[in-house]
Amino acid sequence: MLPYDTITKTFEIAGIGTASIEIATPSTVLSLHMQQSGTQSNTTLYCGTHKLAQNYDKDYGLDLMNYVCNDTLWLNKTAAGDSSFTSISYVRYDRNINNTGGQNIIAGFTYGEIVSTTLLFLILFIGFWSFLAQRIKGVKVQKDYIDYE
Repeated sequence: MLPYDTITKTFEIAGIGTASIEIATPSTVLSLHMQQSGTQSNTTLYCGTHKLAQNYDKDYGLDLMNYVCNDTLWLNKTAAGDSSFTSISYVRYDRNINNTGGQNIIAGFTYGEIVSTTLLFLILFIGFWSFLAQRIKGVKVQKDYIDYE
């Protein structure tokens, strides 16, 4: 599950070209997928001058990266004979240091959901056991007796 503040961008580059993805630093690249219409060119994802991924004339399957980039993220396509399509998901902060961009999440649930569910469970638990305790001990019924003498 990706963080709620994940940014997903798609790019299609026909012919020779580049595309700037993100200039803000740091950014954490979460996932990447590249497709190529032919085999005439390569498409490469860079962080500054560092090569992160390259499709080598073929499709590049989904890659879950979690790579922190402290420079500009950009794509480069080398030849004019085909087109490439790239889908990238990232957040605008370093996920390894701090999660300043969103809520804290445990297995898909926020802390608020966990606390609310726990309180509801405790209320139902106490209600069930108090009801069961009354049934085991027996319910005392008080009757008003009227004296008719």
